[in-house]
Amino acid sequence: MGPFSYQFGDYAFILTLMILNNRIAIYAQDIMIFTGRSRSYAYKVLKQVRENFGKSKHHMVTIQEFADFHGIPVCELENSLFKKR
Repeated sequence: MGPFSYQFGDYAFILTLMILNNRIAIYAQDIMIFTGRSRSYAYKVLKQVRENFGKSKHHMVTIQEFADFHGIPVCELENSLFKKR
């Protein structure tokens, strides 16, 4: 296996990726943090981005796709979401 292990389940794997900020996908919680809007708004935006890029319901939205859809530089989005706390 590589540097990541599934021995603690998928949840630990996702947390490890989040800690290292190596994520490619954007989630509703990220959109809530970035926009300051509600969960329902975040899911609506994810749906709009999926439709724009011709993705199915089960496909993930990347940070790049979200940024392109909204005309936001990726570096601004990443700085806002992954800033050191």
